[in-house]
Amino acid sequence: MTFRSFYDEMAIACVLLLIAYLLREKIPVFRKLYLPTSVVAGIFGLVIGPQVLGLVVIPDSLSSYAGVLLDLICTAATWGVVVNRGKIKSYTDFICLMNCSYWSQLFYGGLLGILLMKIWTDLPKGWGTELVFSFASGHGTAVAMGKIYEEMGVMGNVEMGVVMSTIGLMVAMMLGMACVNFGIRKGWAKYMRTKTADGSFKRVEAAKGYVPQEKQVSIGVTKVHNSSINNLLFQFALLMGLQFVGKHLFQFLGRFISLVNDIPSFAYGIVAALIIYPIFCKLKIDKYVDTETNATISGFCVDLVIVGAIATLDLTFIAKFAVPLLIICLVATILNLIFVFAYAYYTCKDEWFEKACFVYGQSTGVVATGLALLRALDPNGEADLYEVQGVGNGISSPFIYIIFALIPSMALNYSGSEVWLGLGLFVLFAVVGWILRPTKGIKLDPHR
Repeated sequence: MTFRSFYDEMAIACVLLLIAYLLREKIPVFRKLYLPTSVVAGIFGLVIGPQVLGLVVIPDSLSSYAGVLLDLICTAATWGVVVNRGKIKSYTDFICLMNCSYWSQLFYGGLLGILLMKIWTDLPKGWGTELVFSFASGHGTAVAMGKIYEEMGVMGNVEMGVVMSTIGLMVAMMLGMACVNFGIRKGWAKYMRTKTADGSFKRVEAAKGYVPQEKQVSIGVTKVHNSSINNLLFQFALLMGLQFVGKHLFQFLGRFISLVNDIPSFAYGIVAALIIYPIFCKLKIDKYVDTETNATISGFCVDLVIVGAIATLDLTFIAKFAVPLLIICLVATILNLIFVFAYAYYTCKDEWFEKACFVYGQSTGVVATGLALLRALDPNGEADLYEVQGVGNGISSPFIYIIFALIPSMALNYSGSEVWLGLGLFVLFAVVGWILRPTKGIKLDPHR
């Protein structure tokens, strides 16, 4: 591929995004399902592409972006994260609840994947692990991890991941809002204790249109003089520098430990970021790192990954495995719903119902759906959970991405080991959360 062909394909992806933005603005169902513009763009591209209407040609190479851009996405998500021992202790109940939900999905997703392959023998190997990438992380991670499988010679997991992610978003909002409504009526919602005559509440709609000037926020700040180097390029260069360091570090270690050579490339930047950022802090040069700009770069890459992957999906493949996909999504939805609310009730000290709703929304959809459910419970922004989830996600993300990096190799080279990994991590966090729960053997007040 030449840079000109890449440039032309970027133009196609951006036109799809602009059209999808207008569709999302005008068609309420897309906002009510909290589907991001990138997902709508991918669906639109799929419909007008050769597999459905055949109106335009969607280059197959659009789907190849994920394998490369995932490296940058993961590095940006980790760069600038401070792992503080005091914060870990303060937010243990939320961290344990979130990780229990995540790793239980790896356990029963991986197990169901192996069992269903005995019936549908041509299912792609490792497809069950896509559950945790899809439900717990959303379209971007699901697509990117599916591409990792493709690089390792297994096709079809991208399609599996996209379908699971879409179903996850739908059940996150539909069942999540039902739980919110039920909890408010029961008096479990700490900041919604005053009910109307019919016990109803106002649903929070997804944002649309132009952001009012007083609510506009910066997507980054200048850390160096633009006369010296463009600030966006400077932050991008730091991320690419981490990629460079991480790649050569892993190549060096691979000379002595052969297993290191099997670790996917997206782990390179994560490890480099975790090593180098504390050094930046010690040298007092961490002030040069702008997390807002990093988040903008990451979000830019995620949207491109999603558009390319969905627009080039193999619909024939999806139709062929519709039944096992529905089975695994149904099981995951029921188990996750029951566990999250029951475990939060007995282990979370404060805002147990708010934490349960947020974690259910996040671990079935994405962070945005978790926040949407939280907003419905806390319309005035009084909950401490906003800070708690920010710190908790910041602490957990590097650990989660490192584990994600190991899963494809485990599923393909040591089938079943990923199931034991999920079970082990689930038990670990479940036990820690239970030991540190606020009261032992005493039923907690649901209205706390």
